[in-house]
Amino acid sequence: MIKLKKWEREILLHRLELTDCLLEVLGLEENEGNGPGGFSGFPADKLATALEMQLSTVELGFIEISIVNPEIEREILVECLAGSTFFGGLDEAVACGDIHRSTANRMIKAGKSLEKMVSELAGREVSIQWH
Repeated sequence: MIKLKKWEREILLHRLELTDCLLEVLGLEENEGNGPGGFSGFPADKLATALEMQLSTVELGFIEISIVNPEIEREILVECLAGSTFFGGLDEAVACGDIHRSTANRMIKAGKSLEKMVSELAGREVSIQWH
């Protein structure tokens, strides 16, 4: 179990709370073997269970990969970063004064920390979409 800091948690929740999007992106119906690397997707029932588990765990401030659906749970975390839009308007928000530069820097630091954590869990490099 990995303890998350405030912004790490917020970055993951930003994507995890869009469960319908994650079900579509990671589900069998959408991919049919046409996903990245021939990814076929996961069965809807197992994916929904794993999503619920990850959402609950991250809401509590942790990342944990269970023994029940470890492959699915890792892919959920990968997609939370690879498909993230959290940082999309950050530069503009700073420029407009909506977010202080020091807060933006903490968010970026948290994002980089998550990239490292999730890359280690997934066994491959995982990157956030920064813009």
